[in-house]
Amino acid sequence: MILQQQGNTWVKKIDFDGEGTVLESFDLIDITNDGKLDIVAGFSRGEKELQNGLAVYTFTGDSLRKLLPLPYTHFEVTDLNGDRVNELTVVSLQSYELSFIATYQYDHDIEAFKELAKLDLGQNIESYYNIVSGNVAKDKEGIILDASIVSTSSTSRMIVMEDGKLVDVLKEDAAYKELPIESQDIDGDGILEIGLLEEPLGWENKTFEEIPYFSSYYQWDGKTPLANSKEGLKFVMQRYEDMDNRFFLNFPEEWHNKVTIHPSSNKSRYLNFIMIDSGKTVAEVKFFSLSEWEKAKQQWKVLVRNKDQVIGYKGDLKLSKNEKKSNNDVAPIERKGK
Repeated sequence: MILQQQGNTWVKKIDFDGEGTVLESFDLIDITNDGKLDIVAGFSRGEKELQNGLAVYTFTGDSLRKLLPLPYTHFEVTDLNGDRVNELTVVSLQSYELSFIATYQYDHDIEAFKELAKLDLGQNIESYYNIVSGNVAKDKEGIILDASIVSTSSTSRMIVMEDGKLVDVLKEDAAYKELPIESQDIDGDGILEIGLLEEPLGWENKTFEEIPYFSSYYQWDGKTPLANSKEGLKFVMQRYEDMDNRFFLNFPEEWHNKVTIHPSSNKSRYLNFIMIDSGKTVAEVKFFSLSEWEKAKQQWKVLVRNKDQVIGYKGDLKLSKNEKKSNNDVAPIERKGK
C-alpha cells in the first residue's frame, strides 16, 4: 500500500498487487528519470523452482501505473552506456536451462521502457551467489556476476556495454575457480575486482581438500577484450581466506609470489605463513580448544573466539577489526562479519 502523510496522520491512498506472494527485493529510485521516485519491486511465489517477477511502479497523485513486468533473478540500477541516465539491468536465471542479462531504459516519447541490449549467458549456471555493479575500470561501469556452475566450482562474468551491446570482457574460463570468491572493491579505490584461486607454493602434491588456497584479486584494464590473468587483468591484492569465512589475512602487494604456507600446515589446525626465499615465518594462525587457549593466551592474540574454540594469531601484520578503510589503510588481517 501507499500512504500519504496529512498533518499528523497517515492516509492510505492505494493498494496494489505484486508479481507474487513474497517480496524479494525493493528499491525506491527515479528509474523513469522524471525527477520523482518510482518503486522497483521483485516478487516470488515462495518456491525456488518458479521464476521470480519484477515490476516498476510509477505513482502520480491517486493512481499507480505498472511498467515493465519481467521475469528476474536480480536487478541493478546502472548507467552502462554512460549517458548519465538511470537504466534498469536485469539478470534472469533458470538453473541449467537459461540465463540472460538485459538493460532497459525509460523512453518518455513512448512512455514505456525499451530494451537497450541483451546478452545470453548460457545454460551451465546453477545460481548466482554474488552480483555487484559499479566501475570495473577507470570511468567504465559494468556488472560482475559470480556464478556457481557445479558443486563448489564457480566462475565470474564481467559485463560492460560497448557500442550499444552487452559484452563479457573476460576470456572463457578466465575467472574459473574451484571455490566461490566474491568479486568486490578489495582495495577501496572505487573499482571492482574479480577473485581467483592460487595454490601456495609447495602444495602441488596435496589433495584439493588439503590445500589452503590463496585468493588473488585482479582489476580489468578497461580496454583488453577477452582478458585473463596474463593479459588485461592487473594483480591488485592477495590474501588467505578462512574456509569457514571467519577471518582473512591480507598480504602486502610486494609479497605476491613471495609468500607461501609451509606444507606441514593444516588449514583447520595450524597455518604457518613463510617467505619463499628465506623460509622465515611472518604470520601464524592456530586453532585452540578453550582449555588449550588458557595455557597459550599469553603468546597469542585472539583472532576469533566462539563457545568451543579460539583462533589465535602471531605475526608482524597488524590485527584489526573489519571496518571500511581508505585505499591507503587496508588492514592486513581482518575479522569477517560481526
